[in-house]
Amino acid sequence: MRQKRICVLLFLAALLLPGCTKAGPQPHEHTWENRKCVTCGEEKEVHRLGNWEYVLWEETGTMEMVSFPENAEEVPFRELPDGISIVQVADGITAIPDDAFWGCETLVDVTLPQTLHTIGKGAFGQCVNLTRINIPEGVTSIGDSAFLMCGSLTRLTIPDSVTSIEGNPFRHLAAEILVSPQNPAISVMDGVVFNKDGTRLIACPSSKAGAYAIPQGVLEIGTHAFENCNDLTDVTIPASVVSTVGNPFDFAQLELKLAPENPDLSLIDGALFDQTGAKLLVYPCGRPGDTYEVPEGTVEIGEFAFAGCQQLSKVTIPESVRAIGSNSFWNCENLRLYVWGGSYAQRYAREHRMDFFDVLPDMRPEIDASDVLE
Repeated sequence: MRQKRICVLLFLAALLLPGCTKAGPQPHEHTWENRKCVTCGEEKEVHRLGNWEYVLWEETGTMEMVSFPENAEEVPFRELPDGISIVQVADGITAIPDDAFWGCETLVDVTLPQTLHTIGKGAFGQCVNLTRINIPEGVTSIGDSAFLMCGSLTRLTIPDSVTSIEGNPFRHLAAEILVSPQNPAISVMDGVVFNKDGTRLIACPSSKAGAYAIPQGVLEIGTHAFENCNDLTDVTIPASVVSTVGNPFDFAQLELKLAPENPDLSLIDGALFDQTGAKLLVYPCGRPGDTYEVPEGTVEIGEFAFAGCQQLSKVTIPESVRAIGSNSFWNCENLRLYVWGGSYAQRYAREHRMDFFDVLPDMRPEIDASDVLE
């Protein structure tokens, strides 16, 4: 027993005496250069997910994107790794692919490189907590819905290098859009984004409130331009407007007004039609009431025409309708269609699994497919 105690004491003494144990690597603060610590030589691991490559900097909560695939068929970052809220795109990358960070709700801060030329469609769509992103000088193209529903952004500056805007990159976006007078592609008037010569209205910030009159001289209102502008009470369309792309007013609880001298459009019972009344373009979600009868003689209902009108419970569609565009009743969750038996609208309701009711059993043969407008 005495011998055992002596051995234990000798062992403890050896631990305490300097030079009796081999010194391990001393803790130190890493100094990184090209993803390698110049002090200890440690290299950062490059993570790979398919053709995506990234490095994690846990100490700053940052993910550095090293490379993107040319075509992103899969979206890898619905959620960032734990503890990561910042994305830094490495120098040398020239394009952010379509939908690259779509729906990444934990993303807060993005730094883009000076080498970047293109921001793809939906690249940062539905990044609802994104508060800061720089668009560097050198970016020439921004895709449709690139910043859709980035509700935490308060300001977005577009550099003068941008020459191409696809669709509406600023859908459902409350942020202030800043553009210098020298920008060759777009302009901002009264907070609303237009093309350079003011003939096409691109986007109205969803934070805009009150009544708004589209300036005379505008020829086209772009797709989803007023989407979710629920603080607007009404929008007046001037005589100069010739056309709309899809439904510029989807999900917006507002009413429409139309200059009576407009030769290309018509306003019938609060809804916007083409001049002949044959095509229903927009049913504004702010129109009073929860029922609507599409006028007899209407031939076509445009794409997104009723989108977001959740207050509607009943829409009656006449036999004259021979075409209904894509997403015409998107997100009309409480809607039942009232249709004529054997009509095009009845077949549409069946094919799209919509709730419908036959107004009257039809004894006539079904409409021939060749009669249906594309």
